[in-house]
Amino acid sequence: MDGGEIILTGEYNQFRSEKRFNTDKASERDISAILVSLSNDIEPYTYQFAGIDTKKIDVLINVEKGLSAAVEFLRTFKRDSLLPAAQNKKTMVPIAENYLLNQLFTRAGVAFKPTDSTSIKPEIEKPEDQILFVGNCKGWFSVKKLSINGKTQDWEVSGILAGINHTLVNKAFDFVGSSGEAVSGGRKSFGNLADALGRTENDPYAITKTCENFNYKPYAAPDMLTEEYPGIKPPRVKGRKPKG
Repeated sequence: MDGGEIILTGEYNQFRSEKRFNTDKASERDISAILVSLSNDIEPYTYQFAGIDTKKIDVLINVEKGLSAAVEFLRTFKRDSLLPAAQNKKTMVPIAENYLLNQLFTRAGVAFKPTDSTSIKPEIEKPEDQILFVGNCKGWFSVKKLSINGKTQDWEVSGILAGINHTLVNKAFDFVGSSGEAVSGGRKSFGNLADALGRTENDPYAITKTCENFNYKPYAAPDMLTEEYPGIKPPRVKGRKPKG
């Protein structure tokens, strides 16, 4: 197996990461799991710095376990209920929608990312004056960074973390492939998404990509931020080549 490394390091307010994974002996499933573990680490801070009131959304989510329970929740949920958590700004509702789906699936025990289970432990990579992500293994190379200083704003940090998270989740799927099949999309609404999820197999890739086909994401990503923060650019859409 070829050498490589995965690094996520940085510090801003309550957020701190100092992890470097040596991937010399990592399988593709190990690499996927490392990426998902980093995603799980940074997502709470991505939402926190985005400006929504997550606690006001948390109290709205009352769901039993299972995909069918999550589907029934979405069938009856009213989008306007998210406005108070979005500071009553329509431009922040996409952030609230994203967080709602993320927490709905989490609480219902519905997997929407690959597993984060791996025996590979990180080494310590001390943060400097930037948030830095490096993915360099098995022919894949990605670098994302943001300099941190006294003028850095919360939304900028949310933006870099969202960009990193988008890469983490999608590359995690790339490394493990998928046996699941998403339901084709339609008009964006929780009702339409619920109908589609009701026909979707309980597979992380199928669930996440079905959401994306209806212009939702259950994981933090830059496009949830672009209406409120025009300085953040949405991720480029690239085709994915499943592994057999």
